[in-house]
Amino acid sequence: MSTATRIALSEGLDQVTLRSIAEQLGVVGSLVSHYFPSVDELLAEAFAGAAGAELDDIFAAVDEADTPLAGLRRLLLRLVDDERDEISTLWIDAWHGGRRRPALNEEVGRQTEAWIVRLSTLIEAGEQTGAFHTDNPRRSAARIMAVVDGLSVSATMRGTIDYETVEQFVFVIAESELGLPRGAIS
Repeated sequence: MSTATRIALSEGLDQVTLRSIAEQLGVVGSLVSHYFPSVDELLAEAFAGAAGAELDDIFAAVDEADTPLAGLRRLLLRLVDDERDEISTLWIDAWHGGRRRPALNEEVGRQTEAWIVRLSTLIEAGEQTGAFHTDNPRRSAARIMAVVDGLSVSATMRGTIDYETVEQFVFVIAESELGLPRGAIS
């Protein structure tokens, strides 16, 4: 994991600066600025490293599931786990920072699209087996991720959250979105 990504995850995206990277690496700032002419590019790369690693990690577990329903269960359980608080905070930083930083905004868009594509693919696999029923897998994926993202914001901003209640809510929404009976995911 890159130095910028480590700082972003542990201290926040706003703490990723050319100077902080140079200090961590024990080099002069001009060396870092040679590779990253702008802080915006540095922030985009730091975010891409963390968000991409999260996506790969979670979907590695999802892809090992025997059925699309089991894969969906694994995905949702991972997405509402309190161990995600650090990466959830990073996403919030990136959403906010992307408003003023074009490269970061573009990377947030790429990472968001990657999540929707991966979840859409899982939903399509579930449709092929007859487990899921939706008119539009992409729209269903976007709606499920919107609920997860909204709950991430809530968890981060309120400090404490009842993860069991959140888990149940995400499951109910996914079940409704995919034409599953209540309790099918849990």
